[in-house]
Amino acid sequence: MGRAGEGVMSELAGFAGTLQATGFSGYNQLCKGGAIREAACLAHLRRKIFDVHDSQPTELSTTGHGRYPGDLPDRGRDAGLPPAERLAARRRRTRPWSARCDDSSRARARVCRAMPMSRMPSPKAPNDGARSIASTMASSSPTT
Repeated sequence: MGRAGEGVMSELAGFAGTLQATGFSGYNQLCKGGAIREAACLAHLRRKIFDVHDSQPTELSTTGHGRYPGDLPDRGRDAGLPPAERLAARRRRTRPWSARCDDSSRARARVCRAMPMSRMPSPKAPNDGARSIASTMASSSPTT
């Protein structure tokens, strides 16, 4: 299967439901119709946040970098638990972080509507979320 997306289209033709995706752009076309909902991977979002912060620190990337709990990608600690308990443990760790990020972006949008860095771009396709966040972080004011 190539990186252009043709293989993805044929492989998942007729599929409807939730697809855990990696941010691979080949899924964009597949998710456009609404039959498929992407379950984005937090590890990929984390990588985007850290990559942007490492290459061009901004106020927004510093905030995202500092708020990301280091234990989210640690799947090993839950490996021996039954699926329902594993899910509950991961939710306990991710929900507070997710809520803080959501609250922060809503507050930024209310306070600074006129400033371009205050608005997260609206993803054109479901898989564009992490790229939108990374793009916003890269375009906000550099920290000194």
